[in-house]
Amino acid sequence: MERKDPREPRHSGVPRDSRDARVPGVFVARKVSGESDRVAEVRPRAAQGAASGLSAARKIPFFRNLCESDLSAISRRFTERRFKAGDYVFREGEPSSCLYAIKKGHIKVFRESPEGHRRVLEILSAGDVCGTSGLLAGTQIASAQAVEDTEVHAMSREDFLYLLDTNKTLAREVIAFLARQLVRLHEMVINFASGRVEQRIAALLLGLSQRHGSPVRGGVKIGIRLTRQDIADIVGTTVETSIRVMSKFRKRGLVGSNSRELVITDMEGLRRVLKGPGAQA
Repeated sequence: MERKDPREPRHSGVPRDSRDARVPGVFVARKVSGESDRVAEVRPRAAQGAASGLSAARKIPFFRNLCESDLSAISRRFTERRFKAGDYVFREGEPSSCLYAIKKGHIKVFRESPEGHRRVLEILSAGDVCGTSGLLAGTQIASAQAVEDTEVHAMSREDFLYLLDTNKTLAREVIAFLARQLVRLHEMVINFASGRVEQRIAALLLGLSQRHGSPVRGGVKIGIRLTRQDIADIVGTTVETSIRVMSKFRKRGLVGSNSRELVITDMEGLRRVLKGPGAQA
């Protein structure tokens, strides 16, 4: 059955995103049954400008290779939302409602065990997307939380699925994107299952330097505020062990000692740690 464009007017005459009569000119995100309680400002297209949505579309991996006319059409389906530090963008198990493209800030994606142990799967920054797998599954397979005040471009699930049904190039790009994600997660599971804690933390720091690093005097600064608990949650260890390993790395001159930001001062040294004891010399 052909999927209809969700942006077409409905018989009721009510727009898909209805205005809140209390706040002129501001759209209010609809709360889907089971969706996490959150307050996110949603700005109408006239207020944020079409250029902002087009810029977001160009940065998204599975949109960036589309032609300009397709990108322009896609950009009009975005709205801007803002989340405060600590706000949940979505929670594991709730119905998926949107695709989120990060404009500014950072979002961590994680799962929690029945005992309450958190395992961070990834930390996303500007240009990254989250919620893709949930849109296809219909239910969020993990939780996402703003690490700091964060701005995103959001596209409804209805719009995203309509685009997949009507654009074969986009469908292929999304499949390729999900395949790369699967490979990355598979490699992460293997590394974390077989490596020592020092190797897992070294792998984490090297990965963060590639995705979120910027050159500074004396090394590479990681552009994310990570607590020792965050590091422990990502590599699957205790916070005490995380503190001990990071202290050891500082004493060996692998990372900087500035407590407010993380600076890698010896990339080659971290690579030797990653390779194992035989490569330490």
